[in-house]
Amino acid sequence: MKYLLVLLIALVLVSCGQVDSESENTEDSVVTNKSVATVVAGVDLDVLMEQAETAFATSEAAGFAWSVTADRLREARQAKVAGELETAIAKAQEAIKLAELSIAQGQAEINLWQARVPN
Repeated sequence: MKYLLVLLIALVLVSCGQVDSESENTEDSVVTNKSVATVVAGVDLDVLMEQAETAFATSEAAGFAWSVTADRLREARQAKVAGELETAIAKAQEAIKLAELSIAQGQAEINLWQARVPN
């Protein structure tokens, strides 16, 4: 009889916990729907733009920035303002990749330039 009572209490507690989880998921979806304007295919454009800006700033601070990276950032901003979110995402992703590549090139050049200098 004790086991039956414990099982019943456990079932009640579990079901109460599921009701709370369902209401939390509903609240999360409401918040998510407010920001749908900048989310395309699971990519949050605002977050991506921030990452692109940070990557470019890092490459600039290291002295390795490429001008084409700044162009892609500008194009991403313009596309976002024009409501062309997919284009903005593509340009921001390209800007991130370009910034990463410029940093990699700069780091390689720190050591490689010596091999090109005649002795």
